[in-house]
Amino acid sequence: MVNVFKKYTSLTIFFIVFSCNLNAQTIFEQDICNCGVTGDGFSTNIPSDTGIITLNLPSSAMIRKAYLFYNLTHRVANATHDLYSDMEKPSSSIFINSMPLNLQDGIGINSEFFSFSTPTLINSDRIFCQDVTSVINSLTGTYTLVTSDLDIFNDYYYNNYYLFVVYESNLLQKMGYTIVVNNQNSNPFLNFPIDVNNQMEASNDIGLALNTLHICSPSLYQDGSYVFINNNNIGLIGGSENNSPTLCSSSRATFNYQDGALTSNSSSDNVNNIMSGTDVIALLNPYLTDFDSVNVRYQYQSLGDIRERTNNVLEHFLTYTTPCDTFSVSTPNDTTVCYGTQLQLNATGGQSYEWLPSTGLSCDTCPNPIFSADSTMHYTVRIWNNDSCSVVRPLQILVSKPSLDAVLLTPPDCGTNNGQLTFSGSSFSWLPLSYSINGGGLQTDSTFVNLAEGTYVLRVEDSVGCFADTTVFLQSVNNTVAQFNTSAGGTEVPVTVWGENTSQNATNYEWFVNGTFFSNSQDILPIFNNTGVQTIMLIAWQYDPACADTAYTQIVIQNEIVVPTAFTPDNDGINDFWEILYLDEVYPDNQVFVYNRWGNLIYTSTKGDYAGRPWRGGFENLSPQGEELPVGSYFYVIETGVSATLDNPSSETFHNPNASQTAAEVLEAKLRGSVTVVR
Repeated sequence: MVNVFKKYTSLTIFFIVFSCNLNAQTIFEQDICNCGVTGDGFSTNIPSDTGIITLNLPSSAMIRKAYLFYNLTHRVANATHDLYSDMEKPSSSIFINSMPLNLQDGIGINSEFFSFSTPTLINSDRIFCQDVTSVINSLTGTYTLVTSDLDIFNDYYYNNYYLFVVYESNLLQKMGYTIVVNNQNSNPFLNFPIDVNNQMEASNDIGLALNTLHICSPSLYQDGSYVFINNNNIGLIGGSENNSPTLCSSSRATFNYQDGALTSNSSSDNVNNIMSGTDVIALLNPYLTDFDSVNVRYQYQSLGDIRERTNNVLEHFLTYTTPCDTFSVSTPNDTTVCYGTQLQLNATGGQSYEWLPSTGLSCDTCPNPIFSADSTMHYTVRIWNNDSCSVVRPLQILVSKPSLDAVLLTPPDCGTNNGQLTFSGSSFSWLPLSYSINGGGLQTDSTFVNLAEGTYVLRVEDSVGCFADTTVFLQSVNNTVAQFNTSAGGTEVPVTVWGENTSQNATNYEWFVNGTFFSNSQDILPIFNNTGVQTIMLIAWQYDPACADTAYTQIVIQNEIVVPTAFTPDNDGINDFWEILYLDEVYPDNQVFVYNRWGNLIYTSTKGDYAGRPWRGGFENLSPQGEELPVGSYFYVIETGVSATLDNPSSETFHNPNASQTAAEVLEAKLRGSVTVVR
């Protein structure tokens, strides 16, 4: 940023009154020097335009200082209006004789004011100033100002440019000037009491030159404004200059003041005691009685008319000679501090001091107050010397309070560092932002990659070192799903079971069978030699065992009962009894009943212990050995002691509910049937 305000030493008196309150004017600068001043302006309301500014510069003089004043306008098409924020300056450039100038670098020298208002349209403006001393030289009197594709940002745009130049030479008579900046809303009556403080000499010209805004033609639109000096009506102003391309772009003075005389090199500005139309310079001597102050008042041309909507004057340029002596002072430079911090201020060179406003200062009549305000402040310090003359220096302290606005988290896969953080922040728009995490180095890119799960401290920091922090936890995601299917390879032990791995997002495996590690392979084929409940567990992961998922299942291994269809009870030691394999094992509560062809019960087993007393082909209900029965077919019923239903399926029958009816039929066939006795 270019600092507009600098330290001035000998032969200088700098008088400023600066206020941040609405409905009050701002004395931007007051100075005394062996010098002359000149000014001219140009206005446009279109993105790309060219204007010519003409200055009266003696070739032998040195450029003491040159200021470019311009507006930042906020235009909205309804009655809802948000006040201007320091963070909302568009980034745009203009060219002065081909020299680029970033308008964003300008310093806002007043508060926002409403300049134009209708039931459907509101314009608000803020005046900015930029030191362009390096661009101006006394050998060049004509300056071409080019606005090229100016950025219109959220209805904000720059316009109305006025160049004010102070040139000095020891050959020039001492003079003083005061620049008063508007800080009032458009109103039927606007009053500017200007306290010059140092004496203005009546023996020389006391001149007033204006740079106006939105005052249209008095004859075409009846939107002019009457000008009063100490309650004396000196004329009706309004209209557009020849070098302004748009209607209602208003009037601006083309003037020069040197050696006690006000002059103009423009046909539209006449040096006399009145103002009229686009003639906005006048001599004030006839209207002054107190030569250290003047009151300027503006009044709508047509009070009560719908067109009474504009009468803003952006800058007043008051020029005069003064007997007040000069003295050297020093004051702080404009600066930026971080929110919540303090700043020691120091002013020197005077006998007494007054800081205005007192807001945010530890004292307002000392030379070295401590600043602790929590928002941007515009101060002035008035410094008195021994002869009661005073100077005023401005001081702008910007309070930067960056904010961290949004955080986008891209979670890493569990066990990896492929996560990502992207966050954004905001500060003053002209202060570049940098970003860091966990106290690391700052970078302009707000995205951080290759991050693992964990806690991260995010920081956004502007170019003056002010920052905002926040803490986030980057949670990983585990996409691994452990799962497998099983199928048996036989009906009686030993049984081989196939464990088919169907896990998702996994590359590493650990299989456990009955709690014992079995294999790291993709699939397994364990062999079970015993019947009963068997447990198979699979642990699967992709990157880190700590991110594993687990699946397990229990299977029941039991032999399938074998019901012979015939046997030979002939006491030869082979098939002498009806051996039903695994019946007691599979159905511990079983009981077997055998009937002859007439339905007579001929055999009943011991419940749960068929193997202890199997049927040997006799009428065994009569005696333990039983009466020998003839060859033939006999019918049996085996009661299992369980119910073959979906609610209580047998392990053999209802492993597949969709096939439950078929399994029940198979079981029914096994438990009811006929057996043949062969001798």
